[in-house]
Amino acid sequence: MSWNLEVDYGFDLSGHAASAGLSYQGSDEAVNLGLPETRLAAVFGFEIAEGLGIAFEYVHDEDYDRADGGTGESADAVTCRLALKF
Repeated sequence: MSWNLEVDYGFDLSGHAASAGLSYQGSDEAVNLGLPETRLAAVFGFEIAEGLGIAFEYVHDEDYDRADGGTGESADAVTCRLALKF
């Protein structure tokens, strides 16, 4: 079983569409699927030009405990995505 709680907010940033979001995700008994037990993520994105956008995302994962078959460790990742709509 997995779940996701997410909130996003869209707004205008100097005449360009922008959005920010937070999410908290989790899984239960999914250690064999390689999913983290919990994930906290934050994203900020905006339109650079018409049809061209960029987004930055930070993710913090917590793995299952060793007793549950996981590593008991955590991991952090930062990504940047450039998107072109055509």
